Amino acid sequence: MRSCSTVDQLSSNTPPGREALLLYRVTREQKYHRAATLLEHKLTEGASNESEADRNSNGCADKAAMRRLYETKPFLAEYAAVFQQSEKFASITNPLTQMKSRKRLTLAPVRRQRR
Repeated sequence: MRSCSTVDQLSSNTPPGREALLLYRVTREQKYHRAATLLEHKLTEGASNESEADRNSNGCADKAAMRRLYETKPFLAEYAAVFQQSEKFASITNPLTQMKSRKRLTLAPVRRQRR
């Protein structure tokens, strides 16, 4: 059975990728740098090669977007921070902060009921 996307397949590898980043920060060993870089390239390549038609044709567009948001973006943001890629870090985190501020503006405040 065909899966939703390349990014979906790779996103399950991001926790080990984040561990590779941690190990690189602590030990500075090149093998951890290579592992994190390989995963970063696969995730960014998979996301850029994934066409809108492919995602819509198999009905996984929403699932893929949510998975990217919650699984791949934290790894990619951490990778950009560790390797001082400020433009890439901003391109990942700005949409998240904008989404948060839009949500805050559109939602009415929730009032607690007294008991």
